[in-house]
Amino acid sequence: MTKQTQIAVINGDALTEQDVMSAIDLVIQKLRQSNDMSEIVRVSNIMDKINKVSGLAKAKLLWGWDLWWSETGQAEKRNDEFVDMIESETGTKSITTKRYILTWKYIEDCVIPKEVQERRMDDLIKISTTLSQGCDINKDNWKK
Repeated sequence: MTKQTQIAVINGDALTEQDVMSAIDLVIQKLRQSNDMSEIVRVSNIMDKINKVSGLAKAKLLWGWDLWWSETGQAEKRNDEFVDMIESETGTKSITTKRYILTWKYIEDCVIPKEVQERRMDDLIKISTTLSQGCDINKDNWKK
């Protein structure tokens, strides 16, 4: 993947990896010149939010895609399993795909409480894996 890889389109303008990295360079430069951490803290918080929403969005995307795959009989039509196709088409490992789909299923089915859904994707994957193994999470444990 090159640094010119388009990662988003905002108001018709392509945003590339290089654009993001250049903006980060400017934030670091501003910190060094001003010794004011407010901008770098703001950008760090934004990056955390982007990281969180991208994990949830990918989980929902894979869950919906897998649902369509099953409903339309794609495994038989293409002679390929969903997770294998994802790995060959996107590079996302099959175990990751399975974990993301499982996690979104528990979110979609409201098994994972709303306040817990705010956690990072790696925490949500651990929770969904625990649930899939038949473990009950009582009300007090959800807070941990």
